[in-house]
Amino acid sequence: MSTKTQTRPTPVPTYTTTIDVGSFENIPFRFTFHTDGTGLAVCQQYGDDDEQVKFTWDPSILDTEDGEIEDILSEHAQNLFWDTLNEQLDDQVLSSEDFGSDEVVFESGSSEELERMVRHILYSFPDLWEDDREDIDVVIRTRGDNYDAQIDEYCELMEDADISDDTKSGIRELVELCLQWIDPYGWSLEYNDGAYGRASGYDESANTLDYTISRPSFHELAEARPELLKLFAQHDLEEAARSHLPEEGD
Repeated sequence: MSTKTQTRPTPVPTYTTTIDVGSFENIPFRFTFHTDGTGLAVCQQYGDDDEQVKFTWDPSILDTEDGEIEDILSEHAQNLFWDTLNEQLDDQVLSSEDFGSDEVVFESGSSEELERMVRHILYSFPDLWEDDREDIDVVIRTRGDNYDAQIDEYCELMEDADISDDTKSGIRELVELCLQWIDPYGWSLEYNDGAYGRASGYDESANTLDYTISRPSFHELAEARPELLKLFAQHDLEEAARSHLPEEGD
């Protein structure tokens, strides 16, 4: 009686390498490269295997690339991670570009033009200056990809209890009209006590422009309204602006 000998499958040769990803927090991922062209990347950040991503690769790079196998695979792992694997994670790793910057970019108009408009707007509300105010601080939050530029509701102007809600509303509306052609853009990420280096750990925050508007002279106060309307007229917004200004003589 003959017996059949079972042949065990030949194990597929594998290589492993661990790389650190992330710009401000090193997050280790262990890459296992199988020479059949499959692979598995496993996050080692918290000492568990909760985050795993499968991938495919071309084993021929070990024959065509110069250098030590470890160096070749480490570089390839970095490319794989940032090109395809990171986007498959539930909580993506942030690169330095993802954090934005404090720089404000004007897609149209300029900071000087916006400051001039804000000054004329505030000077067009004479009641703001009746109580011997020497200056008023106004903060503009810049536009982001998912929100518009606007006055910061927590700036000195908007939090001053002595300024009426009607005046604040009129100023807000006029500034928003200006922002139809003056376009300050910029944002950065702020840490929210979540996971370091991960998308869930940060919130996008608009950059800001701070303007301190000094008390006007009698001449500046008298000229502000007609000058403001002339500037809005250049953008076909005179009538829209007029509806948010106080009545003349108020």
